[in-house]
Amino acid sequence: MAIDKLVPRHLNFEDDERLVKRVEMIDAQNVRIQADDDGDEGVIKNVEGNTVVSFKSGSSLPSGTNRVVGSVHNNVKAEILFFVWNSTQKHRIYRYSDSNEEVETVFENEATGVAAAASADTLGFKSTDYVDATTMVDKDGDTLLYFTNGRGEPKKINVDRAIRGDYPTGYEAVEAYISLIKKPPLEPPTFVFESDPNISNNRFLGKQFQFACQYVYEDGEVSAISPISKVTKSINHQDVGIASKGTLNEIDNKVVITCKKTNSDIKKIRFLAREGNDGVFFIIEDKETQFSSTATDSESIEFKNEKAYTPISNNENNKQFDAVGENVKTITISGNRVFLSNYTEGFDLKQGKENNIKIEPNYHALSDVLEVNHPSDLNAEVATTNAFGNGMFTGYSNSFTNDNHEFTGFGGRIAMHTDLDFGAIGFDSDSDFNRYSSFDLSATFSNIAAQYANKRDIFGSGLTAITTGSDGIQSKLSPLRITRSIPLTGNYSSHTDVLDAIVDDINSLPDFTLGVIKGGGAGDDGGDYTGTMDVEVVAQRNFSHPVLGGSDKITLFLQPKSVSVDSDLSPNSFNNIDITFIQPRMSTAFGFMSQFIVNGGNSKAGFLGNTPMDTCIFLGTNFNCVGFFNEVDTTTSFKAGANHAFGIVYQDKNGRLSTVRPIGEKNVEWFDSSKRRGNTGRTSMVVRIPSTELAPENATRWFPVYAGNTDVGNFIQYTVNDAFAPVNNTDADVPSGVTINQKLYVSARGFQGKENSYVETFNPEISYTYAQGDVMKILSVNQDRGESKEFRVLNYEDIGETNNPLTTATSFNDVDGFEKTGNFFVIQKPANETEFDGATTNLFRDKCLVEIRTPKFSSDNQVYFQLGESYEIENRVHKGETRTASLANAKLNGGPIFYTLETDTRAYIGDKISISGISPPLFTVRNVQKRGDKFLLTLNAINLSTFDASSVTATVQNIESENVIELDSGDVYFRKRLLNHGFASGSTNESFTYVDYIEDYRFTDFISKVSNDFGKPNAFSEEAIRINRTSSITFSDAHVMDSDRLALSSFNNSLANFLDIKNKYGAVQRLVDIEDAMFAVQEHKVTLFPVNRNVLQSAAGDPSVTLTTDVINLNSAKSFAGEYGCGDAPESVVYYNGILYFVDKNSNKVFSISSSGISEISNIFADSFLSKRLDAVDKAGDFRLYSGIDPDNEEYLLSAGTAINKTINVDAGLTYPLPAGGLSGKTDFTPRSTNQTPFGKFGLINFNFNSIDATFSDLGNGVFYVDDAFASNALQMDTDSVSTGTTNIVYTDKANSFLGLARVNNTNKNVELDPS
Repeated sequence: MAIDKLVPRHLNFEDDERLVKRVEMIDAQNVRIQADDDGDEGVIKNVEGNTVVSFKSGSSLPSGTNRVVGSVHNNVKAEILFFVWNSTQKHRIYRYSDSNEEVETVFENEATGVAAAASADTLGFKSTDYVDATTMVDKDGDTLLYFTNGRGEPKKINVDRAIRGDYPTGYEAVEAYISLIKKPPLEPPTFVFESDPNISNNRFLGKQFQFACQYVYEDGEVSAISPISKVTKSINHQDVGIASKGTLNEIDNKVVITCKKTNSDIKKIRFLAREGNDGVFFIIEDKETQFSSTATDSESIEFKNEKAYTPISNNENNKQFDAVGENVKTITISGNRVFLSNYTEGFDLKQGKENNIKIEPNYHALSDVLEVNHPSDLNAEVATTNAFGNGMFTGYSNSFTNDNHEFTGFGGRIAMHTDLDFGAIGFDSDSDFNRYSSFDLSATFSNIAAQYANKRDIFGSGLTAITTGSDGIQSKLSPLRITRSIPLTGNYSSHTDVLDAIVDDINSLPDFTLGVIKGGGAGDDGGDYTGTMDVEVVAQRNFSHPVLGGSDKITLFLQPKSVSVDSDLSPNSFNNIDITFIQPRMSTAFGFMSQFIVNGGNSKAGFLGNTPMDTCIFLGTNFNCVGFFNEVDTTTSFKAGANHAFGIVYQDKNGRLSTVRPIGEKNVEWFDSSKRRGNTGRTSMVVRIPSTELAPENATRWFPVYAGNTDVGNFIQYTVNDAFAPVNNTDADVPSGVTINQKLYVSARGFQGKENSYVETFNPEISYTYAQGDVMKILSVNQDRGESKEFRVLNYEDIGETNNPLTTATSFNDVDGFEKTGNFFVIQKPANETEFDGATTNLFRDKCLVEIRTPKFSSDNQVYFQLGESYEIENRVHKGETRTASLANAKLNGGPIFYTLETDTRAYIGDKISISGISPPLFTVRNVQKRGDKFLLTLNAINLSTFDASSVTATVQNIESENVIELDSGDVYFRKRLLNHGFASGSTNESFTYVDYIEDYRFTDFISKVSNDFGKPNAFSEEAIRINRTSSITFSDAHVMDSDRLALSSFNNSLANFLDIKNKYGAVQRLVDIEDAMFAVQEHKVTLFPVNRNVLQSAAGDPSVTLTTDVINLNSAKSFAGEYGCGDAPESVVYYNGILYFVDKNSNKVFSISSSGISEISNIFADSFLSKRLDAVDKAGDFRLYSGIDPDNEEYLLSAGTAINKTINVDAGLTYPLPAGGLSGKTDFTPRSTNQTPFGKFGLINFNFNSIDATFSDLGNGVFYVDDAFASNALQMDTDSVSTGTTNIVYTDKANSFLGLARVNNTNKNVELDPS
């Protein structure tokens, strides 16, 4: 009879033993049934145990208890990287190599160097951790290890570099080295202008730049862009356009940019620049550098703007920071991107709703414009009051070279001599003559007539010689303009040295080439001609002359050098005149001049005698000049007559930025406001932050941010000349609601529309275009800023002689043609207006400076900008400017009520100052002015009489209770502008130029872009909080394998690099890469997401895969049936050979997912067996369900420790039983914090009470984590503002595996574990 051979095949834990089949086993411990076809089939063999592998020399396990808390297999290099928790915090990362079967240390957690043991837990492992990890091999063959344990920063280590010893010791440095996020420079770069005489072409003229930096790391990561610097604004370039560019080529022609280094593995600092406030940054230079442990170490480069630079990408330019999540639960690499899920992000700004921050404007005095004009007052030595006309000398007689000449000149003027009287403006030996950076000169010679070629025979081609006679040829010349910014070194021993420097600079100018046309004198008959004349401008100080002379005067002369003229060769014409003039300088040239009468009695200057000479004189010239001294001062301000919105943006230690915390708006008063107390200059803003106004817990720096003014859009400030009521009503075009009597035409000819207008003369970038709703606001009259009247602007019209509403005349004389044509602001005059009425009292004529503004319509979506400043945060307190309580060298005078305190020490608006010896002693600072190296404080005190003391003891009170900053970087520049004024007086059109301060969005009138100190943009979010995104996924940029740049640390949320999946299925516990797709395993659901792919369904339902630009397409995702996930056991998830395995702790079942879908595999004769054991593990609290794959036997392995009841000892002597994974061989443990251990004050509660059957109010108002007692958030309360009494809380561990009652002493924050 044949024997039936029964071979046991598998276990059956489910059926009654009586029902177990003959090929099934009810127990099979540590044995395996072979299923091979090599003769061993059916043989029962022992399961092989672990094999001891050796440590490589120099590597070992640290002392204490060690536990593996995670591992990852790198298939590319056949290596296993595993993470070991150590009971003494000497955690390790090791590498096991399949090739040599050795274990070596990758990274050690020891506290070495300057770090203290309690703060040196860089890896931060805990015994109950599960460390999720993933790897990539870079182009150099190095293994890059990315991992997270769910707390703090996700991390990244270059395994091969770490083994080579490239990572430093010391906690702070190591933390920066191994963080996935690569922090940028946390402060904006700084810069200074320098002048290089070897640079012939200044490429900063008419341009402004901002700078930023990036760190380039050893493995190729490139950080986000640093905060952006202030914009370049050389005071020496402010008058470019008025001053010729050639004169500025060697002044401020390069910039030195400096960026701080950092304590991380940087290898380069990338210096960036952009023109203005917009556009893409370009790379100036990558400067080689290295790690620095000193906060002040930096690198600098020179920027000359001398070549074509490479721009960074738009995506990189728009990235505010790397939005790497914190407290990341799971990490993987898929599609050459790092994916993170279940993370924390943001800043908790809700505490900022109670805003106690104060903003106050500081109004500065209007700086004096030290301005020199020609002419000044009439000189007493001049014989007649008619001696000056339009700036020229006329009707004056004097003896030169024994000949008496009366210079009436053509048209009554002669302009060979001009006078700039510096003494008349107080620039003398008593002046602070070294305070100025430059002298800016704008001079125009116009209507120039030249007389030359006397007694010359001018030959035409084949024609009879033409003799010009003693009067010579008269030609008209084009205007000669001098526009010069003359640099002053500030090292002069006397004020005359300054004047001599100005003279030397003018005399160094090259010759001016002027156009020549027919002028109508003798010798001009017979045809037109054109040509050029070279003219030199000669300056002389202390010229010997009764009117022009004086040591404080500079006299200008025009010196003709040569002329070249061509005619049209018609009969009686001449051609090819080329004369090099030989006469001496004009200061001694009068001996060659005589007066005679020609052409019917017109007075003209001629030549002495009839001797032919190659000489030339100028006739009939007008001269207009203004010069002024420039001081180096802050030129930015906040727009007057407008509200300004401010906020705060926070930055964490790795450069992440918060949204905006608004801190309020502040109005800047118009210039005539009494609140300014006569200070009609620029405005700065003082921000005072009480020390009780706490920053978010994760913030390390803060930035003041600014949304600009909320009221004024485009505007222009310039003088007007005159005003006229309409008299010709034919085309009055009266708007609705306006009567003809209210319509007023205000002349803008000084600004635009005439030959000598500002726009036509200098061709600036500023202009005006009418917009509905425009308003004209009076700024000053006769340079007195005591006006604020407003007029509605109806239009801006260019009026000619046809249909002119200002006159009924059919023809125009010179005066009417000049004053009643051109550009006009048409305004609505109120019926009761008597000062600006264009009639009896017409203040529009009196140096009337106006502002034409377009209202800005408010928006709920304000954009705030950083201002190039950032400040530290210490213990959640906003730090500000460095303060000194004692005010040095203090002097007090004034009163009653208001006083002036002069001191060497800076103070701020709102400071409370105590002055000894005075009762009452307390003063409040109302205004602060800087005068040289002194500060002038306007103080306010009540019930105090007049006081005058040359020395007092003054102290700022409570300097630690508030931190203060002062913002100078506003939305406008407060700067000088050349202004034209003048009106028709009788038969003369008067035209004058002066300089005054104005506001403008542009740094200079001759720059095309509006640029200021605005840095990175930031927005306000009503719901800004620090949030745990448990069901969100975020991802990095894609890494290009053959690139030197490693993009896996770049998380750009401007590209919407995140997605939210259904949170009803719980938190995402694991992300698992399967090459072109990724599993997201939630607590109660598994979803497969294609990566860089779309899954399309055909009409028959067949799927097809296509490439897409979407990183993850939710529409192509596949969720598997049933609400099954891994619960809180991510370590149970494993993927092998196309199948995903996991334990669902909610149902205590084991599942697999393959191409055929989801399947339960624990129901194969092991359902109840596994269910009971999984339930026991769940009750054990801190156990992990570690899983793996045995590839040789194709088995899914699941492992859990044995639950041991442990106890926690409290000081009262009582014990609380609890289940704990604990340490092998131990039955209890003592928490690191016992009662009466002090703790700091921390943030809001984040304890999850969902898993217990109780309400929050039953259990208290906070939570204490006994197993993490030295962490910064060990104690978390929702009543942290309470400072007295006690508060009930609960205590637990980080895994929430048990619960106990405790109380907190609110005075000292001591925690007492309370058995009651």
